[in-house]
Amino acid sequence: MPAVIGDSLTIIHTGDMHDCLGSAEANCISSLRKDIPDCLLLDSGDAIKAGNLGFRPSGEPVLTLMSELGYHAMALGNREAHLWQAALERKIGLARFPVLSANLKTPKPGVVKPCITVEMNGIRVGVVGLTVPMITQAMWTRKLCDLLFDDPVATARELVPVLQKDVDLLLLLSHLGERRDREIAETGLFHIILGGHSHTVMEIPERIGQTWLCHTGSHARYAGVWHLTMTKIGWNATGRLRPLRESA
Repeated sequence: MPAVIGDSLTIIHTGDMHDCLGSAEANCISSLRKDIPDCLLLDSGDAIKAGNLGFRPSGEPVLTLMSELGYHAMALGNREAHLWQAALERKIGLARFPVLSANLKTPKPGVVKPCITVEMNGIRVGVVGLTVPMITQAMWTRKLCDLLFDDPVATARELVPVLQKDVDLLLLLSHLGERRDREIAETGLFHIILGGHSHTVMEIPERIGQTWLCHTGSHARYAGVWHLTMTKIGWNATGRLRPLRESA
């Protein structure tokens, strides 16, 4: 049954944590989840410590902590990416939740998915991931890699018409940065964009055309708590950033 006026959904959103999710910050997120049990917990990428070309042999402990907190999905960030599929999948191997990037092209099927559908409070949410292109067809370095990134806007234009048939709410988990997020918002493809990569702090959601844009800064200083409600003219977004530690 499609969403009707009055239907609502809350999202807890983080991004660009760069391995700064400690026990204090995790406890704050856990408390938020207890206060809002029926919510989506999502991240916009760059959660780990390793750089674009490195990885920890023992894995990224922040992904274990995020799994224990019950994250529903995260976007693949440039920190989680790599030049080769095998190394990328090793970097994110401790994640027990979907890692999303619709514009990532790999030589064989892998653990990174383009999108997922989640139902919460009777609302069917299509969650799409997009990543800042690290290796493209135009770069000479593509010869050293076994994966590529397609243009994110073109990817979204191709994917959304297929996905929107079966969902009430289209949500983009973006690791593209604020400028590209604004470009995509202007297309009206998504109802809400949860952005990352640029470390932008946005205290409240901003409406761009028919799309809501949210960013939460970086280094686990804040989580966004965003409330979406269906109205007679579409989805409305409210909410604000919540500090995850006293020094935020």
